[in-house]
Amino acid sequence: MPHIIGVEQSALIGGRIIQGSVFITNEVVDDWRKNSIKGLVIKLDFEKAYDKVNWNYLLSMKKKFGFPQKCGRFEHAFNKAREPGLLKGVSIGPNRIIVSHLQFADDAVVFYEAEFTEVLNVRRILRCFELISGLKIHFHKSVLCGIGVDHDLTKSLADLLKCMVQSLPLNYLGMPLGASPRFRATWNLLLTSSRGN
Repeated sequence: MPHIIGVEQSALIGGRIIQGSVFITNEVVDDWRKNSIKGLVIKLDFEKAYDKVNWNYLLSMKKKFGFPQKCGRFEHAFNKAREPGLLKGVSIGPNRIIVSHLQFADDAVVFYEAEFTEVLNVRRILRCFELISGLKIHFHKSVLCGIGVDHDLTKSLADLLKCMVQSLPLNYLGMPLGASPRFRATWNLLLTSSRGN
């Protein structure tokens, strides 16, 4: 399974935890703020419609991965778009690791620069994913958040995707994305869930 499910997907694989996605997402936001980089985070809302999935696509993916007769890889579309430079993604940490998206089951976030060409390319990739997989994205329920980007530009870019605008902190996987890590309240949910395990 680790060879099939990308590192961007933190569900379904032993040793990967939901908090990993939250920590990485907060690192991206923190890195942008520290380095005065204008970035965008879009939190996608997928339609949960089992009967609308393109089963021919899913079966062809299973065959491609050597199963006898896998599911569509959302992350594959983004990784392929980075190769020719259609998407730059985000370079973070001391090793400058490139991150363009993260996914936990059907909860996905995408990171990109606050440029019209990046936003257009993201829209094209997501549309292709919808057409191929049969899974729909509720853009009207998805939210775009600008970091270091003024509200008017964020609104213009959100209009390209037909999604809502939201400022930080925003809720991602039950945790406040972009909230100050210095305050205990930011980690209350994580501390409560770890005590229960």
